[in-house]
Amino acid sequence: VSSRSDLEGKSKLNESARLVDELLRVSSQWFLKYLEGSLKKGSFLVKKEEANGKDSLLVHLKAVNRWLDDLILSRTETRERVEDVRKKLQQFLLEHIESAMGETQ
Repeated sequence: VSSRSDLEGKSKLNESARLVDELLRVSSQWFLKYLEGSLKKGSFLVKKEEANGKDSLLVHLKAVNRWLDDLILSRTETRERVEDVRKKLQQFLLEHIESAMGETQ
């Protein structure tokens, strides 16, 4: 009986791990599509409080860049698609960061 319970427990753990992986994959795909769509529409808002201090745009950009790198490393998305999003995001920031920084001064 004990070995049967152990097998059932391992099976449930394996299923849970599989579901976690699937959730991460699907949520990553959703967020990447969101980024692509927002960049295409140019619909990001740059808030004054995000242009300086601890929650700066550069901190967010660094986090997004790490996330994009992880997508490539985990082979969740193609390098080409990720690099295209990265390039568009950097272009957007270059176009908008100067005006956001100017508003805070």
